Parts: sequence; structure tokens; C-alpha cells
Amino acid sequence: MTDALTALDSTFLELEQQDDGALMHIGGVMVFDPLPGGGTPTVAELCANLAPRLGLLPRYSQRLSSPRTGRLSWPRWTEDERFDLAAHIGHAVLPAPGGRAELCRWAADFYSHRLDRTRPLWEMALITGLADGRWGLAHKTHHCLVDGVGSVDVAYLLLDAEPAPGEREAKAPAPAHQSAISRAGRPERASTSG
Repeated sequence: MTDALTALDSTFLELEQQDDGALMHIGGVMVFDPLPGGGTPTVAELCANLAPRLGLLPRYSQRLSSPRTGRLSWPRWTEDERFDLAAHIGHAVLPAPGGRAELCRWAADFYSHRLDRTRPLWEMALITGLADGRWGLAHKTHHCLVDGVGSVDVAYLLLDAEPAPGEREAKAPAPAHQSAISRAGRPERASTSG
């Protein structure tokens, strides 16, 4: 099943396409205390935690039908038959002392690179080497996939509120998150005209 991008989402792609200096992704860096018992998660553990939750966000395993936009048609969302969750999650080790300056330098580089339009339009990185045993997650998602508020709602689906949560049931999100989830997850997306 494929769905056409909306005019607004196609505009985000066109703006980026027309200007080498335009980056139309959004994201954030989250810093966490060490895990209970110390240490940081591994990329494999992060993938294992995220894999069952991505079912609530089908767009996260879809790619554009064409990396370019414009002319007489817009790209469509299509399943990425080669989708590999591990290929979307990198690992960065900060240099000592692993403070704010090192994190900001790394983040500036991470966010200065465009997302690959031949793959699903998001990336995440596990950041280790932070001072005091802390660790972080950085994420980057193209604006045509999710908006700023929606990315916060997506974080609610991907993260837990406590270090050792009980079994998580894969179910539809709460109504408060429907608009954000429909943008990133549900194919039936209504467009509005202003």
C-alpha cells in the first residue's frame, strides 16, 4: 500500500532539494542517568526495545517512492523491503571528558547531515562516553514524516516513563496522541486547506 505525500510534506522535500543549506529534519538529544546497576545500553538492546514499538509507527519502515520531488507528481510512501532497524541506529562515543561541549560538537555534526532519501527518513544514535556514566539518545526525523509536536508524541511511544516497566502491550495510542501518530504512523492522513 502506498500513500501520496501531502502538498505540505512535499514542500518540505522541495525546499531541501532546492537549497543545499536547507535541512528539513527535526530532532533532539536526550541524556539519561546510568542504567540501574550502572552502565549504558547497547545498540542491540536499543534495537530489541524499539523493534516491537515500531509497529505503531508504520511510516518508520517506509521510504519515498522517489528521492526527488517536483514536476507533475509527488513521491509516495512505500514499504522499504530492505528495512533494517539496526541500520537506522548508530553508536557514538564522546571524547573525554564527555561534557556538554563534547556533546554539542557531536550533535552539531550529526544534525548537519541530510537524511538519506532512499531509506526511511529517520536516524537515531546511542551516545556513550558522557561524564558520570550517563548516556544519551539523539534522533533525527524528516519534517515530511513528523512535525515538532508529533516527534514528542512519538517519543512517548518509544520510551518508558520508568527504568523497569512491566510488559508493554502493543495497542493503539491514547486519543491525545492521535494527530501526531496519524502523521508518523497511520496511512489515512487527512489534509487541511487554509
